[in-house]
Amino acid sequence: NISENNYRKIIYDAQIYVHNNFRQPITLQSVAGHFFANVYYFSTKFKEYTGVPFKKYLINLRLADAKQQLITTNKSVAQIAKDCGFNDVSNFIRTFQTTESISPLQFRKKHEPQ
Repeated sequence: NISENNYRKIIYDAQIYVHNNFRQPITLQSVAGHFFANVYYFSTKFKEYTGVPFKKYLINLRLADAKQQLITTNKSVAQIAKDCGFNDVSNFIRTFQTTESISPLQFRKKHEPQ
């Protein structure tokens, strides 16, 4: 059985792992498996220590990267979606719009230098 302190370290290490790999097709199951952790317990502890469920944590990282790329590059929305780990552009646009209340292209236009 893993102690509470060990689980805290596992979640911390998992956060680093997710930050380094969020552009890849990772899942809760794959990250828990990477750390040899029970997926259900890992999920519970991840939310307890980070304040958000794993999937939301991953999406937030991907969206933050996408926003940065929308502002700083001329890449297409489809390319940014792919670069940020979204498996399809429609899902990316829907997720972006739901979270930001604005489309990726509107976000880019809003942040263009005047």
